[in-house]
Amino acid sequence: MTEPPETPSDPNGEPSPYAQPSPYPQQPYEQQPPQYGPPQYGPPQSGPPYAQQPPPYAPQYAQQPPQYAPQYAQQPPQPYQPYQAPPPAGGWEHLGPPMPPPRRNRRAPLIAAVAAVAVIGGGTASYVALSDSHSSFKGAASPEDAVTSLVSDLNQADLLGVLDHLAPAERTALLEPVTESISQAKRLHILKSSANAARLPGVDLTAKNITFDKSKTEVVNDHVKVVKLTAGTITFNADLRKVPFTDEYLKLAFPQGLPSDSTSNGTINIADVVRDTGEPVRISAQSVNGKWYPSLLYTIADNTVYSSGEDNPTPADYIAPKGAASPEDVVKQAVAALSKGDYTRLIELSSPDEMRVLHDYGGLIVKNIPAQSKPDFTVKDLQLTSRSVSGATRVSLKSITVDVPDHETTVAIDGGCLMVTVDGDHQKLCTIDLIQKLNDGPFRDKPLTPVEIRALGHLIEGIPNVGVDVTSTDGQWYLNPARSYLDLSNALFEPLQDNDFLVLLKLMQR
Repeated sequence: MTEPPETPSDPNGEPSPYAQPSPYPQQPYEQQPPQYGPPQYGPPQSGPPYAQQPPPYAPQYAQQPPQYAPQYAQQPPQPYQPYQAPPPAGGWEHLGPPMPPPRRNRRAPLIAAVAAVAVIGGGTASYVALSDSHSSFKGAASPEDAVTSLVSDLNQADLLGVLDHLAPAERTALLEPVTESISQAKRLHILKSSANAARLPGVDLTAKNITFDKSKTEVVNDHVKVVKLTAGTITFNADLRKVPFTDEYLKLAFPQGLPSDSTSNGTINIADVVRDTGEPVRISAQSVNGKWYPSLLYTIADNTVYSSGEDNPTPADYIAPKGAASPEDVVKQAVAALSKGDYTRLIELSSPDEMRVLHDYGGLIVKNIPAQSKPDFTVKDLQLTSRSVSGATRVSLKSITVDVPDHETTVAIDGGCLMVTVDGDHQKLCTIDLIQKLNDGPFRDKPLTPVEIRALGHLIEGIPNVGVDVTSTDGQWYLNPARSYLDLSNALFEPLQDNDFLVLLKLMQR
């Protein structure tokens, strides 16, 4: 990909947009770092607000799979992982309500990182696959061998290799949306065209002398076992300066230069963790077609349940998958179940491949639903549309009417316009209306330029693209929450062109 010019022209030097005949004029763009505020970085601001407010950007290759339960332990300091994003507010926990607060505190803060990030993740979601051609790991003969097989790829910072070791359904759920995210990051001049997930610059992880207590490997069910790590070290060195961001992005994201904490390093000694807690580190492995794979989702579930004082799920806790007849129908049934607080049905509608963990732990989840968790709304009408995307079908909103006590709201998408009716009061909001409100409000002293209007218009065009990804298994359609979450920014940023993202980033920092 050809790199963009270093110094395009200044969008703020353009005349007022209202002097132009088109709301999307083609104009060059010049980056000028903002003159105020501390530099920040973080996840794209799509969907509900995040806890931090960094500038948005398209890729989501550090995003963690959505979690249906709270973190199972405090996280220790981690090596820098660019683009790490927390789940959206309310997120996918509706597919599995939170477990109760921990009743015992026998887990040290380091265990979570060692278990789910340093050994299995190892940056998996930080910078994952660019292609499917790297798929070479075909499983191991035992759970211990499955975890051991990660070490060589981990030591080489080969994130393609690390991802390749995950259970196949987890790998697929991450691969396709993240591949698109990385492509968009290059297209929108956030990452350099040389960015290569097979050797991640900026993050080095080294695992040595990892050992297990094979006599204490724990059986959860016929396809999941928990391996107990007892010794070994994990050393990390992270340097943000080596991550292949473009100069254009860095100048805008860090106008005062990279922060002093852009590098970090350290070593986690598993034996010290075991000595401090009196317990080994738990890593879950999943059997698929007779072969064993490390599982990120089962590791999260196991540590959540263990830290909460619960026992492993039993066969009685299993909730069998029961899908729907069509892509749109599965989303409609999920919304109806959510409105009724029917979490069992939500779990039934979850993919038996990607979210098999939800089905295995379903009974534990449902029995721990807080009594006050039932939503207080009714969906009177829901109209959807669907289209094929890479590896899935995306179901998006056409219109919805929701009743809450004493109020009724209808939201409909009509081309590039949003139609909102609240208790009979109707409003139509189109791109030009939003631009007018911005120019009359926060930008009245310096109205949006033509190039800013063009970029903002393209972003708004992406809103109807956002939706829920669903897939078919044995003729039935199911929700794919992890894939849906990772695809959020892909859908939103798909219409952006050339320097649009950089323009929007600068606009947000005015």
